[in-house]
Amino acid sequence: MNWFQRKWQNAKKYYQEKSMQFMISVSFTLVTIIGMVLMGMFLFRSFQKTAENMMMENSAQVLDQVDINLNSYLRNMMRISDAVYYGAIKQVDFGEADIDRELSLLYEANRDSLVSIACFGMDGELIGAMPFSGKKQGVDVTEQEWFCSAAMKMENLHFSDSHVQNLFETGSDRYYWVVSLSRGVEVTRNGNLESGILLVDMDFGGISRLFLKVNEQNMGYVYLTDSEGNIIYHPKQNLIFSNLMEENNQQAASYEDGTHKEYFQGEERMVVVKTVGYTGWKIVSVTPMKNLYGSFFKAQRMAIMVILLAIFAMIFATQVVSVRVVKPLKRLEDSVKGIGFTRNPKIYIG
Repeated sequence: MNWFQRKWQNAKKYYQEKSMQFMISVSFTLVTIIGMVLMGMFLFRSFQKTAENMMMENSAQVLDQVDINLNSYLRNMMRISDAVYYGAIKQVDFGEADIDRELSLLYEANRDSLVSIACFGMDGELIGAMPFSGKKQGVDVTEQEWFCSAAMKMENLHFSDSHVQNLFETGSDRYYWVVSLSRGVEVTRNGNLESGILLVDMDFGGISRLFLKVNEQNMGYVYLTDSEGNIIYHPKQNLIFSNLMEENNQQAASYEDGTHKEYFQGEERMVVVKTVGYTGWKIVSVTPMKNLYGSFFKAQRMAIMVILLAIFAMIFATQVVSVRVVKPLKRLEDSVKGIGFTRNPKIYIG
């Protein structure tokens, strides 16, 4: 019986000690896990916000640089147009002379970026052109968009979207992708003023190279539309024009300048828009959020692994601490109980 009582007491003591140790371990562990989870959520959100802000700043800087280069391209077009108009067309009476020499000089000076210069009468008659001398048979320039835009508002400069220019006899089957600048001009013929249309065709390759360099460095891609949302340049332009790919360009053209989030074809994207002066064109930077979060999720997985290792380390540490805390407490408790059992106060009966 004494043996059974000792075993019972020892077992009771063991489970009481373990129970206290378990409670201390669980308490410390829960506090640790809750603290780390809250800290992890805070850091996750902070890192996510920081990554988005960095991406927006980077996209804005890219668009600013594109805007500067594109404005330089457009100003060069306007400079050539002004030089042709004021330096050649207004100086010549076309009833007595032509401007072939002046056009040739201007073309040679800008041939790296220029495809052609031409002046037409309001009836579509070719007054002068360089480097091509003849218009193709059957081509009615009065039906071309660049001609109609300039004829409707003679006082304005009109920039077209990118298109194939196929007006002139070139002696080959080559087609030129161009951006056209058209404007109304006054032409002198036999002392009389007539209205005409001046056309300057710039090589589209200049814009293409500008955006190509930008798209090599960006997490997403950058494209260009006119004010109506028609695509002027896109890194996957051929796929879009072949209806093998879609772009949200019409919606993007309606955005105000700044940063926008959109869902397109089930994909969340961050879109940054900037309007180009003179033209109303829109530079659009698109970054799929999955590209932004790709590296972010890698860092997140690493952080989760670190947190889990830290939790396991804390569990082990709390086990060690709880053992060191519980044993002295149990010895103190046993000592107090021992004192209580050995003291048998005597009872005096008066």
